[in-house]
Amino acid sequence: MRTLVVGDIHGCLTALKKLLELANLKPGDRLVTLGDMVDRGQNSRGVLELLMDLYKKEILTPLRGNHEVMFLEAAQGSSKNWLEAAGGRATLMSFGVQPGKAWRNAIPIEVWRFINESCLDLVELENHFLVHANVEAGLGLEDQPPSVIHWAKLDPPLMPHISGKIMVCGHTVMGEGLPVDFGSAWCLDTGAYHDFGWLSMVDIETREVWQANERGEARMVELHKWIKPD
Repeated sequence: MRTLVVGDIHGCLTALKKLLELANLKPGDRLVTLGDMVDRGQNSRGVLELLMDLYKKEILTPLRGNHEVMFLEAAQGSSKNWLEAAGGRATLMSFGVQPGKAWRNAIPIEVWRFINESCLDLVELENHFLVHANVEAGLGLEDQPPSVIHWAKLDPPLMPHISGKIMVCGHTVMGEGLPVDFGSAWCLDTGAYHDFGWLSMVDIETREVWQANERGEARMVELHKWIKPD
């Protein structure tokens, strides 16, 4: 049984489909997405529908990222910042919705349920824990504040978490399009929606990394070792 972890998807359906093709999921495999399924890319609806289907088949464990948090908050109040600065307009367009007072009701109820009820904030494994953004190194995993697990950027060098487990996260874009091994953490946000970007997926046990992009290209790479600047 494999545990495969996918970084920030951001509406990049072509890249996601290519990764799943490469993964060739088998019975017993577990797929975990690190959040930021939506926004910026062109097909957030297609990404959500594909992931919801995998969730129903008990293959997927989805995490909630800051973009899912913004999506939920925008539906309840002011959405200007989400629409203009965070890529929310692309999400609504993928649902065939123009921003306006009634857009919340135009999003299928199963989407809201998936994000609200099915997505988790953190997953703990035997030797790793999976989270969207970051954690406070000195706090137990059960005590992490939402402002950190959804929003906090990585600022290396990183302190190991008190659990001694390796953190696997996204949220902080790795500029060279390569996932980075910081020693106590692996970051898988490789800028899928950027022109230079790739969507990354790692096998937790073997450290094998598959990448795909919106042009349908694919490659295998290694976790890029972080080197402290001089």
